[in-house]
Amino acid sequence: MPRPNGWEVLEAVREYRPGFPVLMVSGYLNPEEAARRGVSFLPKPFRRDELVQAVQRVLHEHRAITDE
Repeated sequence: MPRPNGWEVLEAVREYRPGFPVLMVSGYLNPEEAARRGVSFLPKPFRRDELVQAVQRVLHEHRAITDE
């Protein structure tokens, strides 16, 4: 059985938990495609501080949306 790709996992998460914060991490993903699909993206390779900043940004954006 083939494994789902990242976009398929994203759609499953969005279906199961709408509004759940997601950060996609990839060395191959096109950043424009991530933006078009409305998902935060962190390209590989990255430093630890970049990961921390990206996670904080996603959680901050999620809190801002849910606090409205």
